[in-house]
Amino acid sequence: MRWSIRTAKQIAMALAGTLLLLMLVSGSAYAVFRNTPPTDLSLKKSLGQPEGSVWLTRGWSYMPGDNLDWKEPTFDDSAWPVVASRHNPEDFPGGWTGIGWFRQEVELDSANFTPPLGMMLMVAGAVEVYIDGELNYAIGNVSEDPDEEIAFHHYRPTSIPLVLETGKHLIAIRQSQWRWKDYNRKANNPVGFWLWLGEARAMADLATHRTRMLSKNLYFFTGAAFAFALLHLLLFLYYPVERAHLYYAIHTIGIAVLTYVGFSTSFVSDPDLFLRLMWIFKLAILLAMVYALRFTYSVFYDRLPITFRVLVPIAISLGAIAWWIPLEWIYLFTLVLFAEMIRVILISIFHRRSGAWIVGLGLTALVVASTVQIINELTMGPDGPRVENVYLYGVMAFLVSMSILLARNSARTKQSLMEQVEHVRELSLKSLEQERRARDQEVERLRLAQENERVERELEVAHEREQMLSKLEETNQELQASNKHLRDTQAQLVQSEKMASLGSLVAGIAHEINTPIGAVGSMHNTLERSLDKLRDHLDHHPCDSEEDHSKLERVLKVVDEANRVIRSGIERVTTIVRRLRSFARLDEAELKRASVEEGLEDTLTLIHHEIKHGIHVIREYGNVGQINCYPGRLNQVFLNLLNNARQAMEGEGTITVRTRVEKEWAVIEIADTGSGIPKDKLSRIFDPGFTTKGVKVGTGLGLSITYKIIEEHQGRIEVASEVGKGTTFSIYLPLNLQEPAKT
Repeated sequence: MRWSIRTAKQIAMALAGTLLLLMLVSGSAYAVFRNTPPTDLSLKKSLGQPEGSVWLTRGWSYMPGDNLDWKEPTFDDSAWPVVASRHNPEDFPGGWTGIGWFRQEVELDSANFTPPLGMMLMVAGAVEVYIDGELNYAIGNVSEDPDEEIAFHHYRPTSIPLVLETGKHLIAIRQSQWRWKDYNRKANNPVGFWLWLGEARAMADLATHRTRMLSKNLYFFTGAAFAFALLHLLLFLYYPVERAHLYYAIHTIGIAVLTYVGFSTSFVSDPDLFLRLMWIFKLAILLAMVYALRFTYSVFYDRLPITFRVLVPIAISLGAIAWWIPLEWIYLFTLVLFAEMIRVILISIFHRRSGAWIVGLGLTALVVASTVQIINELTMGPDGPRVENVYLYGVMAFLVSMSILLARNSARTKQSLMEQVEHVRELSLKSLEQERRARDQEVERLRLAQENERVERELEVAHEREQMLSKLEETNQELQASNKHLRDTQAQLVQSEKMASLGSLVAGIAHEINTPIGAVGSMHNTLERSLDKLRDHLDHHPCDSEEDHSKLERVLKVVDEANRVIRSGIERVTTIVRRLRSFARLDEAELKRASVEEGLEDTLTLIHHEIKHGIHVIREYGNVGQINCYPGRLNQVFLNLLNNARQAMEGEGTITVRTRVEKEWAVIEIADTGSGIPKDKLSRIFDPGFTTKGVKVGTGLGLSITYKIIEEHQGRIEVASEVGKGTTFSIYLPLNLQEPAKT
């Protein structure tokens, strides 16, 4: 059995080498054949096409340039060179200049072709098809001016109906392709066209068949490659130590992108999109081949060879300039990588490395499939029976062989681990008996040690209890401090609620007063207008006697004086109501622009009844104007400070209210001529519960609330006091307070 496996390996290695040599020779022959002028110029039925159709690939008379007379059947093109329908641009007689004409006379005999007829055309650029001198079909806009050309990438199989009878016909094709350099350099695409002609049904069948083949290959090969990639990527994620799974997954992703882009180019019409897809095609080739080689190294080499470190920078450089370089450069570098991979696999097979023959079989399948594809292209030519995309099955066989190798290695690793586990189990049984004897001896020693530990544990428990009692005492003190802070906070909340209730009460009173005052004002206005009418009447109808007139004048003067007093009272009450309503905004929480001076005036109006006897108010406003603030909360600050100023003066005194602007700050000063605050108490006046007014006079919360409100405004409050002379509170508020971000 060992001899037969060894023989099979040697046979496989010899077969792979032979097929590789055959592939290289056939590839060279094909390169020579591609540049050889065609010899079969007759129109014949293609053996690889459906019945009732022909593939016009040869026998075309070609002339560069543009002349619409060349479409006419009577034009003599006998001096034109005969070419195939597709060539590399430099292989055309005279070269490809960007626009040219192709002419060919065909005979569609009635025995082989039954109308209606049709055609299928594949071309890159713009083209006009003339049959017997008449324009039959056009793709894009053919023009001698590159800027006026409208080009399409028209490679999707599409059947085009023709109004044409059997017999002899002259087909003239006018084609422009001004971007041929981009197509040739970036996508290795020749200039020219593919044209099928025949029965309409045959053309439709051919278009449907080719479309289905393209779609089938697109979905099958792309889906299969992605499935392999996903499987081995998951295997790598679950077991990252085995990095060969990652290299294989990246390689198969490159193959999937390669096949998807390769087949998708037949379904795009935008030339720019086609060139971008070909750029992705180049990158996918580099990615797939570099990681195929990296996978091969990781499986068969313990250390990464220097060859790979040289090839990777070259691949990266080619990828960076892939948009500009010809596709042949990528192919040549790919052949270098492929040759290196074949070398590694053959050496591994020769040295009987584990699993090398599996990848060798996959490589053999790839070589065979590629050779069949090249031999078909070499022997049959463009109008013979074609074997399309058979090399992809070789690629899939190679992918499957690499996947099988990874699965085999994983299985062997698992089997090795199981054998090691069994060996460890046997060793464990032996050591268990030794451990049992040692354990009996250890039990007695542990019993004594346990007794010692018990005594030590009791001592530790006693020590822990002592520490716990100490911590409980500290916690009790913290709870007392927290309880005091909670009481202070609760008192502040009560004070804030009182201020909010005061605002509601003031607003209600102001509203209730405003209604009758409005009625009095209205009736007073009516009274004045009536009095004016009465005077006007008396002016036109005087009294009979001077005495009656004098009495009436005295009465009217009394009424005028009463009206003046009523008007003054109404204005006074209206001002008070407006100030009360403005002050009643104590519970407003919305940030808005408001006037500092108006807030001060509102507050002074509210406490006017308390300061009108014996206390003189001096206003020194610096026209601060409106600032961003919370108006209701500022009114509470002004109320607290003005109340404190009033209570600090027994009997008569002076309260001075000043405002000014200092840089970016609005400054409000409230000064009194009261008793002042001792220096030893100045540092505590903003503490909750602290008061200098005595028992049952103050709660000690006013200045604490004031401090927090100013802090909410991002400002500061300063105090200067001298015993016996008075106290000055200075408030600094930002002119442009911003709303804090909500979290």
